[in-house]
Amino acid sequence: MKKTLIIISLLCAAFATRAQNAPSLFIPSDPERLSMACCELSAAYKALDNNSFDSYISYGIWSPSIVNNNLLSAGAGIDFSRLHLSFKGKYLADREPGILYNEMGTPMGESKSAELCMEVGAAYRIAEKFSAGLSMSFLNSALSSDTKASAFMANISGAYRSGSIDAHLALNNLGTPLRYGSSTVSLPICLMGGAGYEIADFARAEAELAYVFSGQIMASAGIELNYNKMAFLRAGYHFGGDKALPSFIACGLGLQLMGIKVNASYLLGSKTLSGTIMFGLGYSF
Repeated sequence: MKKTLIIISLLCAAFATRAQNAPSLFIPSDPERLSMACCELSAAYKALDNNSFDSYISYGIWSPSIVNNNLLSAGAGIDFSRLHLSFKGKYLADREPGILYNEMGTPMGESKSAELCMEVGAAYRIAEKFSAGLSMSFLNSALSSDTKASAFMANISGAYRSGSIDAHLALNNLGTPLRYGSSTVSLPICLMGGAGYEIADFARAEAELAYVFSGQIMASAGIELNYNKMAFLRAGYHFGGDKALPSFIACGLGLQLMGIKVNASYLLGSKTLSGTIMFGLGYSF
């Protein structure tokens, strides 16, 4: 993050009142989702996929003109009949160090901030068209080498799929607060619902609506066009605000062959996030 760290105590207080706490929790892990301006898929939704196994790894540069973060994600999921198990991790960190000062204003050296989130999830197909999921996460946040906090959280979700229509609902980030010394930061609890529709063999549309309990509404809509299920063109718009993921326009490309997926996304139309780029590689069968 391109910022100068002033005084640790003031930094903690500022972070505690900043608009977007734990920003990595709002950022999708893969460019396929990001290029449609959509949020992370829930554990329950993944249980309705027809894949016996899926995995991915992605890398991006998040908000290069403002915070300038590296974003690295990886995950995998496997089906056991009606049970689906998943694991994923996400790492968001400064690409360039800031300068740390003490209470007297004396430089103390360079410092980098980072967030690491690890999640394990399980989902069960209650019926052919319905599934329920639960995932548990651990978040470690470091504002500097000496200012760190950790939190545990749970995500509860449900999903439905019938023919060309699917829908999902999730309550995310229920957990303990982040404690940076004497400062406490609440997790951004979020209620999110979404629906998708296969317009034709070559087109799919998706929309989502979310409420962040800090008082922010987010909404997004995206479309995916494909040629023979091999080449993909995606675009979307996300409406957000200063207490969640800011508004942006997204676009992206994808290729898929023999279970191997290559995707890329790019964000524009945002003072904060324009120039964000992400690449991903995945495999499923």
